[in-house]
Amino acid sequence: MQCDSNEAGVKNGGRSLQQKVFAIELAQSGSAGSGHWTCMTKSFGKTFTSTAPTKMKAMADVVADCSKATNAVHCDEDEVTCGQ
Repeated sequence: MQCDSNEAGVKNGGRSLQQKVFAIELAQSGSAGSGHWTCMTKSFGKTFTSTAPTKMKAMADVVADCSKATNAVHCDEDEVTCGQ
C-alpha cells in the first residue's frame, strides 16, 4: 500500500494523517495476538507499508515495494519502522 505524503504537513490532534493510518493498520494487524508485523518507510513523499507474519518478511516487502516505485538506493532498511 502506498499513499502520497502531501498531507504530511496537515496536523490533526498533533499527529499527521500518515501516522494515524499507520497506527490503525498496526492495530488491526496486531489484534487478537495474531503476531503479524507491520513495517513502513517513506521515500520521495510516498509512504510504503507492508504486513506479514514475520518482521523480516514485512521489512523485505516494504523495501521491495519502495524499490519498485523509486529506486533501491532510496529505500534503506535502516529507515524502516516496524511494529507488532
